[in-house]
Amino acid sequence: MSVLNSVVKFVKYSTKPAVCYMAKHVSVTRPDAIDFAAKLINSGLVIAVPTDTLYGLACDATNLEAIVKLYGVKQRSEYKPVAICLAKISDISLWANIKHLPEGLLDELFPGPVTVILTSLEKLDQSVCRKNKIGIRIPNHSFITDLVSKVQKPLALTSANLSNQPSTVSPLQFKNIWDKIAGIFDGGITKKVLPMKPALIF
Repeated sequence: MSVLNSVVKFVKYSTKPAVCYMAKHVSVTRPDAIDFAAKLINSGLVIAVPTDTLYGLACDATNLEAIVKLYGVKQRSEYKPVAICLAKISDISLWANIKHLPEGLLDELFPGPVTVILTSLEKLDQSVCRKNKIGIRIPNHSFITDLVSKVQKPLALTSANLSNQPSTVSPLQFKNIWDKIAGIFDGGITKKVLPMKPALIF
């Protein structure tokens, strides 16, 4: 079953998540923060992480059940795919076609506060790969890229807020979803980039 069907059922028939979490609040400076975040991700859970712009909700992009949880927490339309977060530029070719791009273009864009939309190699569910396209992020933030390197798989990533509500730059701003996620990795106030750069389609 695709995540679209799973999410429709979750959103229509659930008024709250099946599990109510007491989210662990962890500083990103804690020595074991990456290991702990990786443990939660590998357990199929949703966590909140800082990026180079906003706080994001993240889960294992290869785990359909985790993605369903992410959509449920976010209350996101099943027709709005989320981006994937990678650790380094060389990983992009594992998930998207980049043969047509000018040499050096991705090095100019990443790491940074931009989402690049490319033709997908269709290795992931349509929740992150829809109509043959996939959005890719490589934030300029060591915590999330180190986390991706640790779990050795892409993260599904979306902003840490309910759909159609303001984006957040500190954990207190998304306190209304703390009980729906397994961990909050606190990096203080993020450096929100204004104006936010639009997605680039290639």
